[in-house]
Amino acid sequence: MKRILLGTVVTALVACSVQAQGTSWTEVESGTSERLKDVVFINGDLGFAVGHEATVRKTSDGGRTWSSVSNPAGPRRSDLHGVFFLDSDVGFVVGEFSTVMRTADGGASWTTFLFPDIAFASQLRTAYFLNADVGFVVGWDKNEGGVIMRTGDGGQSWSTFRPRDGAMQSTSTVIFNLTFTDDQTGFAVGQRRIILRTKDGGQTWGSSQPRLDSSVLLFDVFFTDAQTGFVVGGSPGGPGYILRTTNGGDSWGIVHQTRTEMRSVFFPDRNEGFVAGDEGIFHTTDGGATWEQQLRSRRPLHSVYFENGQIGYAVGDLGIMYKLVRVGTSVDGNEVPVTAHLAQNYPNPFNPTTTIRYELSRAGAATLDVYDALGRHVRVLDTGMKPAGAHKVIFEAGPLPSGVYLYRLRAGDLVETKRMVVVK
Repeated sequence: MKRILLGTVVTALVACSVQAQGTSWTEVESGTSERLKDVVFINGDLGFAVGHEATVRKTSDGGRTWSSVSNPAGPRRSDLHGVFFLDSDVGFVVGEFSTVMRTADGGASWTTFLFPDIAFASQLRTAYFLNADVGFVVGWDKNEGGVIMRTGDGGQSWSTFRPRDGAMQSTSTVIFNLTFTDDQTGFAVGQRRIILRTKDGGQTWGSSQPRLDSSVLLFDVFFTDAQTGFVVGGSPGGPGYILRTTNGGDSWGIVHQTRTEMRSVFFPDRNEGFVAGDEGIFHTTDGGATWEQQLRSRRPLHSVYFENGQIGYAVGDLGIMYKLVRVGTSVDGNEVPVTAHLAQNYPNPFNPTTTIRYELSRAGAATLDVYDALGRHVRVLDTGMKPAGAHKVIFEAGPLPSGVYLYRLRAGDLVETKRMVVVK
């Protein structure tokens, strides 16, 4: 799974140059010929990719070189489908034969969890954690069909949920992926065009089915804010679909159709997004309203991920791996964005830290403030005369209670506000 929660604490305020939108993906060496199913980065240097035959690849130099993590799945040599890291040490991988493994030392050693509630021959597809304690694993139970497992103690114990609503009655239904927009509202997607939604932190799930053929598999889901989300998938052999909601998942519509399946979606910011699949990578710059093919891959792709919104990776069959650095225009020799912009914080929800980025097209006064849900001022994060370019602030929640907070950027004519969620 490509959405991760970072626990690394960095300096309180860093200003940096930025390169705007790029158009060229470069093929890089992954060091394996096995199919890669998922990729994540914990910071600019540390990343993991997982795939078939218990493949786990690790980079500590920003993707320049990748090494093998010694056989975490043990003698079963399970195919691995998803990877999720809470920080540079603690991470989870999931896969075939009910495999869920946890590392507490950056992948040097692994502990395997056993699940007596599900059949041994089951397959698990994705892990997702709201914080260090609360997390989910989704997949398929050989005997019971789609399964969602929840932990409240960092993976030490798990409870099992088997949604049984409409199409979920079928034991052939696999749940492929899930995400949360806050600590209560989450979405999961799977076979038979199924979209599940929870409004109580994963305790119960309701289902809906977009108007697609029942053969359609929905592989991934990503929300840019509480109202706007995207789901990608397709029928075996095609066509592929990109779906969008603008009302928090109440309804979904097709915004783009491709010849073959689409498998992974990621938005570095609210406007620019990437979808990877059998044909390569498709790209939007208008919030998902229109899409164009950006890369025609030599092999089918299974996962796309952006580290801090700037450097992207995509992985797929036969170990293929692509990298993109978002680059763009230069003014007087200095790389600056074309327009001012406040980005969505990442990770979100978060505990205890999150990164807030903003871009200024010209030098000037800027102020970044935090407010609670009632509009009361909480904290000044950044203020003063700022140079043109990109800036980032590390916000530490500290003693603030769990809940919804707003952060607002004022810079020249720009006043922009976004929502973030503290989960403790």
